[in-house]
Amino acid sequence: MDEMKKEHQKLHIAVFPWLAFGHFLPFFHLSNHLVQMGHRISFLSTPKNLCRLSQIAPNLSSLVTMVPLPLPPVHGLPDSVESTSELPFHLVPI
Repeated sequence: MDEMKKEHQKLHIAVFPWLAFGHFLPFFHLSNHLVQMGHRISFLSTPKNLCRLSQIAPNLSSLVTMVPLPLPPVHGLPDSVESTSELPFHLVPI
């Protein structure tokens, strides 16, 4: 009975960090800790950002789903920009 109760306490968490590596990497590390606790994670980001991530441990990878979200075109931004780190300096707001 206790094992069944523990299984029902497991969560499926959607993680969608702001598209800046100052936010992105800490959320990825948080996701790793949540997966180690047995929770499922859907990690949402742009395709290029997802490719930059380190690998999830093989024994935990079944609990993580990477969900690529292509960005629509944004007026004034280059098409290839998928995070704030890719912005040309003159486009970075002060």
